[in-house]
Amino acid sequence: MIAIWNYAPPEHAGTARTFTLQFPRTGFRHASISRADPEHGDVHAAYKKMGSPRYPTQAQVEELKKAAELPAAEARDLSSGELKLTLPSYGLALVEVK
Repeated sequence: MIAIWNYAPPEHAGTARTFTLQFPRTGFRHASISRADPEHGDVHAAYKKMGSPRYPTQAQVEELKKAAELPAAEARDLSSGELKLTLPSYGLALVEVK
């Protein structure tokens, strides 16, 4: 398992970044990618949208739980033992190669 993080200091926008992972002569052909970023599994936007309540209602808590759910892992084939992955600012990806 490999973790890739596109770090940006707090309160700085940062930019998307493309990473190239190379697995020469390993026989790996596939990758499974799990993501957490502002669009996947991050409650911050939902929390701000509801007005950043100090004491969220039960309905708001349920909405935040739903926003925190991670999507299913993405399956990708490696091209010549290589995987290119673009992460937004603050993005984290866990990559499992097979």
